[in-house]
Amino acid sequence: MARIQSYVNEMLAASKVDMEKILIAKGFRTLGPFDTIDEMTFSQKSDATLIYAPEFDAKLDFVAADTQIGGSGRVAQTGQVVVRGSEVLTFLEPLTREKVWLKRYDLEQFSAPYDVNARVGGQSVGTLVADAITGQNVQPTDTRASAAVTVLNSFYAAAMQKMWDHLDPREIDGLTAEAGRLKKLKRF
Repeated sequence: MARIQSYVNEMLAASKVDMEKILIAKGFRTLGPFDTIDEMTFSQKSDATLIYAPEFDAKLDFVAADTQIGGSGRVAQTGQVVVRGSEVLTFLEPLTREKVWLKRYDLEQFSAPYDVNARVGGQSVGTLVADAITGQNVQPTDTRASAAVTVLNSFYAAAMQKMWDHLDPREIDGLTAEAGRLKKLKRF
């Protein structure tokens, strides 16, 4: 499960780079990325027109459909790996941190089947020999990680496409005047 969590973390880290690539491809001038607004200097904030502050949320669940307990400590489980989430696309005025544009949408849910087959508990030599003789020696299998990778890849591609579709430079350019008014109102 730690390996699967690392896949989710890798996806979230990659999203920062890919979001910046989308902005550049759409013709936006960029500075950063910054993990937080507080990492920006005052001069960077005063020179910037807008700050793009997206939030990307993903939840990965394992939904067991059937669990069977067999002889000699064998356990088998089938189920679905399900990923769902949302994106919030926000543009802020840098000095006041006021939101000047916001779009929120839920992302398409993806799922894939998984199988786990394992032995639990101690195994005596007699049990191992008996299983080998009777042909019941079940090799452990666990397809949860590969199923998680499948759904995360599909989910990520759909999320980045959604972001691409919703970022229109003409719409964002119209926010420049509003951001300028907010900057003038800022008192130090």
